[in-house]
Amino acid sequence: MSGSALATVLAVAAGLAGSVQVALMSRLGERIGVVEALAFSTALTAGIALVILVLARGSVAGFERAVHQPWWMLLGGVMGLIIVFTVTYSGPRIGVAATVGILIAGQLAMGAAIDR
Repeated sequence: MSGSALATVLAVAAGLAGSVQVALMSRLGERIGVVEALAFSTALTAGIALVILVLARGSVAGFERAVHQPWWMLLGGVMGLIIVFTVTYSGPRIGVAATVGILIAGQLAMGAAIDR
């Protein structure tokens, strides 16, 4: 499979996962609280990412390079927090389809602005 074909498959999978994420985080937020769900899912995800890093690289030796990057490059993680908080809060209030639709509209608008 070529690189662009794999990228396309991964993008579709991420789109499907995004809708499932809204549904799951909405339920978790209703049960334990929005901020609690955000904190728990973020900690769990960070732990899994570190395990994958160690399994893939054999250590976390290159991990410290992140702190030497420009501050704005580290905002991707903050954007993830904003997204997870928003879907956890919005899903139960406006529904999964509306949350995903509005999220996609925002992503398309920002994607177009970034690509310009």
